[in-house]
Amino acid sequence: MCLLAVMLALGCGAEGEPAAPPAPAPAAPAPAAPASPSVQAPAAPTASAAPAAPFDPATIPATGRVTLPDGLTIDITAEGQVTVTAADGGMVSQSVFGAGGGGFSYRQSVTFMLDLQQRVKAGDPAMVADLMDFPLRVNTGGKPRMVKNREVFIRDYAQILPSSVTARVLSADPRVLFCRMEQVMLGDGVLWAGGDATILRVQSINL
Repeated sequence: MCLLAVMLALGCGAEGEPAAPPAPAPAAPAPAAPASPSVQAPAAPTASAAPAAPFDPATIPATGRVTLPDGLTIDITAEGQVTVTAADGGMVSQSVFGAGGGGFSYRQSVTFMLDLQQRVKAGDPAMVADLMDFPLRVNTGGKPRMVKNREVFIRDYAQILPSSVTARVLSADPRVLFCRMEQVMLGDGVLWAGGDATILRVQSINL
């Protein structure tokens, strides 16, 4: 009986030795770990799209400097001169707002453009129409179109503000503005707004 016990003990040991190799099997999941960082990496750039987040126009000083997330600086003088400078020190634009540039201040212009962007983002043609000056000039690269009234604007909203133009409006920083001949330009010139000391309205759109 002792001999049988010894044989059984040897038999278990013999079967236990092959069982040892499977031990590395748990290590197999380890290669899955690198997959996690490579999937997370693309998520970081998405977070950097935050510069488009709304801000309070009241934080813009009457005079002084505003520094944007991308390194651009905006210097505002008491005379209404606004100078936009790139992060590398190169001048982007310089113009005059207020009495010397059409009667509307820089802060008023920024507030208007931010309001416009929020309405365009909401996608409500009637809300956007409230900020248009009719007849509205729409430059298409050929003969300009004159949108005569609010009703036509709402009816043809998709043609007047197609997705490509909407993207340009929403991607522009409303603090980076240029004023010329009593009109304020947003972004790359996608639209121009004008008015007087009390009201601003979009007067032209460039498709």
